[in-house]
Amino acid sequence: SDTDFAAQVRKALDNLKEVLESAGSSLDRVLSVQCWLSDWGNWEAMNEISVTYFTRDPKPVRATVESGLLPPYMFEIRAVAYVDD
Repeated sequence: SDTDFAAQVRKALDNLKEVLESAGSSLDRVLSVQCWLSDWGNWEAMNEISVTYFTRDPKPVRATVESGLLPPYMFEIRAVAYVDD
């Protein structure tokens, strides 16, 4: 969605989950994430959605910053995860 922040967060996390699983990893194996928000006012909404995807404790280390993402993007994520040998 070009205007629905929550939909963008869910789509990004769904995409991340798919990529991780295709590489032999999972959201449970994420060690850290970096998130970019176009508006810091969306932090709480992002956090509420994020905890439904990252359910393992301890949660991944997370750094979040407000950034001038190019429209229509309101959210971006990068993750570091491990894969078993």
